[in-house]
Amino acid sequence: MLDDLVGRIAAEAHLVDNDELLLRSSKCLIAHALARGDVERARRVHDGQTQRLRRVRHPEFVRLSLAVEASFALLDGDVPAAEERARDARRILRERGQVIPAMVAYTVQLLPIRWFSGRLSDHVDYLVDTVSADPGRPLWLGSLAWAAAEQQRLDVAADALTQIDVDSLKADEKSMDWYLVVCGMAIAANRLGDADAAERCLTLLDPHSHALAVVGQVAIFGAVAHFRGLCLSTLQMHEQARRCFEEAVEYHDRIGALPHLAMSRTELAAELIACGRAKEADICSAAALKDAVSLDLGGVLQRANQLGLHGPHSVSSG
Repeated sequence: MLDDLVGRIAAEAHLVDNDELLLRSSKCLIAHALARGDVERARRVHDGQTQRLRRVRHPEFVRLSLAVEASFALLDGDVPAAEERARDARRILRERGQVIPAMVAYTVQLLPIRWFSGRLSDHVDYLVDTVSADPGRPLWLGSLAWAAAEQQRLDVAADALTQIDVDSLKADEKSMDWYLVVCGMAIAANRLGDADAAERCLTLLDPHSHALAVVGQVAIFGAVAHFRGLCLSTLQMHEQARRCFEEAVEYHDRIGALPHLAMSRTELAAELIACGRAKEADICSAAALKDAVSLDLGGVLQRANQLGLHGPHSVSSG
């Protein structure tokens, strides 16, 4: 229904040849397409607004375009380009005096970029300070739990995880940052081996099992199946976890999400080993690590090392 409404607005804008109205409708179409997991359509809509952006040059539309380009660059495995566009989008907000929105958007967008590139260490210290300044906010707690767990700062991750109000998440599934918080919980629960947290997180994710975890146009975390797989693995339900990671691999391959694909293949390899399928695990691990090396995905390589997977390269956490 929302898609039809936005489409009708876009059609009216075309009729009156209103660039600004078309750009506003494009923003809604992109966000809605990503929420539905239709990355191909989101790309088409974004590509179609390029000429209008050159005519309008309104800072807010330029910023939104940069934010979308950052998300797509990450999907393509171009981490430097993703980070550069995220910085440019933040700069525009700062220049307009929107310091706090700039900080929030940049922090959210940087999380998956730094996750895949293996550079979350500075993110942790920053988020610790942010949580202290704005305590109890799920956005910061989920981000901190995620980043700290991936950096093996498990005491920090555990503290953040215990402060997340799960009951509020059950009643607030439509908030913009919902997926970030719940996916952060899944990562932290898995790295901590916290079965209770994993079970609570799985209950939250189950109704969205085939969805794409996104924060508007700002960040794409990947298939929900990946994060469900982490929860199931934590619960020692390895056959179910394997099926989830297989779904995540297929999903990420279909939408052309290269870093996400490498990360899901890494987790799948570990589950294949747990299920006694070592030869398949070797093939899966080799594919993941090959892509991780070629795209310089330090986070994937770090995770492979944690899981004891053998590959052509190794890194230390940092």
